[in-house]
Amino acid sequence: MDTRTGTGVPAAPVGTGGVVTLPVAGVDGIPATGVKAVVLNVTATNPTQPSFVSVYPSGTTRSSASNLNFTT
Repeated sequence: MDTRTGTGVPAAPVGTGGVVTLPVAGVDGIPATGVKAVVLNVTATNPTQPSFVSVYPSGTTRSSASNLNFTT
């Protein structure tokens, strides 16, 4: 997934409160069922303001924890 180039998701900046959904199960050889975990690297490039990223499973409520904090 790369929001800069549109790889896997639309090419667009992710704004404040934005949510981007990345389909994983059933994509590119990953089984559609029975998947228990996924490993991701999360990076922010060229941010325009300090913020954070939270990664969480679809269909669940986002917790207050962040996976990545960044500055400009």
